[in-house]
Amino acid sequence: ITGLVCGVLIILNYYVKKATIPLLVIIIAAILLTKVPILHAGFFQFAYEARLDIVVLALLSILWRNYK
Repeated sequence: ITGLVCGVLIILNYYVKKATIPLLVIIIAAILLTKVPILHAGFFQFAYEARLDIVVLALLSILWRNYK
């Protein structure tokens, strides 16, 4: 529910900087819980499996840093 509400706030351009913080926490937790265990298979396997999560994390951090 948090992701949905924060996503709608970002789409509507309300409280964008405040809405990105919970989304950053969610994506970091998702990477730690689901992708880090893949590291035992190798770095490239981890990077392949986590590529979308890493892109979302990078875009959210850019949005948080550069928004007014």
